[in-house]
Amino acid sequence: MIYLGAWLKSLVALVLLAVFTELLLPTSALHRYLRTVFGLAIIAAMLQPLTPLLHTNWAKDLEHSAGLEFDSGRTSDASPESTASAQANRVQQELQSETATDANDILSRELRAAIVQHFHQAPDFLSVSGLESANPRIQVSELVGVPDQKLAQFVSTWVGISQTAVTVRDSGEGGGRGWTGNRS
Repeated sequence: MIYLGAWLKSLVALVLLAVFTELLLPTSALHRYLRTVFGLAIIAAMLQPLTPLLHTNWAKDLEHSAGLEFDSGRTSDASPESTASAQANRVQQELQSETATDANDILSRELRAAIVQHFHQAPDFLSVSGLESANPRIQVSELVGVPDQKLAQFVSTWVGISQTAVTVRDSGEGGGRGWTGNRS
């Protein structure tokens, strides 16, 4: 929801900039070019949320498909039921892995937005892992002027996990402190 609001704000700001720029131009000869340039900019801004869809890894998908075909050709002497079962297991494992990775990424983005909203600054580093297992782990870089324990408590409360699963680490060179949420 935060991304939708930011996207709409940038779109409205771009339209307002186009209108004010057009009003400030003294000659109408440049209006046509200005409308073309800002029209293209507005179209690009409207398409911005769709760009992550274009960044899929086509080579990896093709390699995976070829690997499945090769594996199924190699095990042609096995029964069709066992081959289908093995392929179904591989597909299920891959889907679970991708789902876990997507869940980690989504939680990371949402948690970063919540930290920014609450503390008015973004962490340099934020990593979420292990959501698919019974022991999730979150690592976040320290924030200037925010006690580590307060940040760890906020993160653990927001995510709904134990504070011992949250690690606040030094964002400077060397990463020296490595404080964990369970330190008193």
